[in-house]
Amino acid sequence: MEFVYGETCVCSICSLYEEAIRTAGLEFRSDRLWENYLEWAMSQNNFALMRHIYDRLLAVPTQYYSKHFGQFREFVRLYPTNQIFSAEEYESLQGEVAGDAAAVTAAGGDVDAALKEKGVQRRQVIHQHAEDEVRKRWSYEENVKRPYFHVKPLEAFQLSNWRDYLDFEILQGNEERILVLFERCLIACALYEDYWIKYANYLESRRPEKVKDVYRRACTIHLRHKPNIHLTWALYEEATGSPDEAFRVLSNLLKSFPGLIAGRLQLINLERRRGNKDKAASLYEKAIESADSAEDCTFFSIQYATFLARVTGNRTKAKEVLKVALSKDSKNKRVYFQLLDFEMNERPVNELAVENVFSLALESDLLPSAKQELSQRHIIFLQQHGSDPVTLRKATLDHKEQYGSSAFTGRKRKGATTAAAANQQAAKVPRAAPENGAAAAA
Repeated sequence: MEFVYGETCVCSICSLYEEAIRTAGLEFRSDRLWENYLEWAMSQNNFALMRHIYDRLLAVPTQYYSKHFGQFREFVRLYPTNQIFSAEEYESLQGEVAGDAAAVTAAGGDVDAALKEKGVQRRQVIHQHAEDEVRKRWSYEENVKRPYFHVKPLEAFQLSNWRDYLDFEILQGNEERILVLFERCLIACALYEDYWIKYANYLESRRPEKVKDVYRRACTIHLRHKPNIHLTWALYEEATGSPDEAFRVLSNLLKSFPGLIAGRLQLINLERRRGNKDKAASLYEKAIESADSAEDCTFFSIQYATFLARVTGNRTKAKEVLKVALSKDSKNKRVYFQLLDFEMNERPVNELAVENVFSLALESDLLPSAKQELSQRHIIFLQQHGSDPVTLRKATLDHKEQYGSSAFTGRKRKGATTAAAANQQAAKVPRAAPENGAAAAA
């Protein structure tokens, strides 16, 4: 950079402006920031700095891009050429004008004016490109009705516009512009989880060192009471090799939402994936004990029983857990079905144990519809695995007596149903009249 800032305080001010430009200079509505920087440079009579600022500003698609180009043209017209352009560019412009008599003539014979016009023309291409970029973004910008933060919810069309705008900018591929737009979007959409998660997902493959900071800002400042993004953050930490950090995130979440089922399950399965089976079992038991309702208690009991049976191989304890759950929630058919599933998957099948579960279920306080479903399943089990035809006959008669002869239909095969329908249709079609010869023979 060929210009000199001057004294230390001037350099400090310039550094602050540069930091501001790096942070927000690519925003579509950053015009006022650039103009303020130009005004300050003018107050220092630093024309080289002003030209350097203009060179960057003219390439940025901002709201008042056309105004800036007009102001640059006027700036070049008013001030000394050799103080505006760098020594290299000034020499280049001189050589260009020396070989272009038409340009000097068009400037009324004023060589300096011709130099200035050449300098402006060099930036015309940059200005045209900025105009094209503005045109692409104009419809998105028109729909940004509230660029600032507010606790009042955003309208659906504005949320959709931000999403579409981000997708468009990502498609363009300019990473700096994409990051700036994300940061700008998150001012207006700070209370919406989807946009923070979208930002983190974008950064993950490009700037992974920044992903955690995005989740930290979202979860500790703006979205402390939105569980979903905390769960997403925890899974990210675990997937990227930081299970302890995932545990911390989930533990903090459960302090705020102790009854959050998804949070408890994710914490339990985190321990399971780490190989801490005893810790996972302990967390299941704690979840069952502290459940807010009988339904939640049953849910965790079924999950725990499945864990015991399939992960630890302790099917006996799994059944005990389900039986305890039945004592607390005897009207929940899911427990009976889970218990039946365990018993029916034993090899060999213990017919007596299965019969005991069916008897327990059919004699319980379950709703009639649930009992009917269980009764049907009982008959199917006896047909497929039962050893006593008397028991099968009794179960079938009891079912018909309780729910009617048409209540049990079993599972019909599609082909069988189609064939039956075809037979019924055929029965409705009248037979064709016999031919004369056939009639005579008759």
